[in-house]
Amino acid sequence: MPSIYITINHFNKDLGILPYQYIGSDQNDNTMYLGSSKNLKSDINRIGYDHFTKETIEWFKEIDNKKLRCIEAEYLKKFNVKHDETYYNLTDIYAPAGGKKGMKHKKKKIVSQKWIDSRTGRLQSPETKEKMSKAKKGKKLEDIHGVENSRKIRQKHREGMSGSKNHNALVWNITYPDGTIVVTKSLRSYCRENGLSFGKLYNSNGGFITVKYGNGKGGRVKNV
Repeated sequence: MPSIYITINHFNKDLGILPYQYIGSDQNDNTMYLGSSKNLKSDINRIGYDHFTKETIEWFKEIDNKKLRCIEAEYLKKFNVKHDETYYNLTDIYAPAGGKKGMKHKKKKIVSQKWIDSRTGRLQSPETKEKMSKAKKGKKLEDIHGVENSRKIRQKHREGMSGSKNHNALVWNITYPDGTIVVTKSLRSYCRENGLSFGKLYNSNGGFITVKYGNGKGGRVKNV
């Protein structure tokens, strides 16, 4: 659901470091998306997601992206982000990555049609294209190692991708405010099935303490 949100850097805010907040728009309601500001992203990478929260200012049921950006600009002016050093936003006019509208860019490189054709394969003859296609086709494992060795290789691969040996496996350890501990493999599914806020659990808010083990889809290891 599209929204206008504000991201708070609690690490900076608690220590009196500027800036510590950012106003932005989110067309896809992505709880992991905290903003496009380069300085904000740099701070997230430096101190970690745990120190940031994302709070919705206004929800929209149906709205196109252009209209959403216009409303975002209205909020930027309303909160005077251009002259308020507490904000990561650099302007009160919407511009990608919180930058300043009207920034100069390098001139577009002019290339010839011949160069374009050479990069897209249009200059190759049908015979050459056929040879290139055959060269890209890989050989079967059995053709390289034999049937028996191939069976052993596949078995070893399966064992290596199971349990704790699988680097893409994620395990979430959730501690409730009352001390109850729950372990689950899919935090988003667990939150959906139990009517809980994914963002609250992911960021260890509301009395929850959440620790993620593994390096699969969803980012680096998250420590409390």
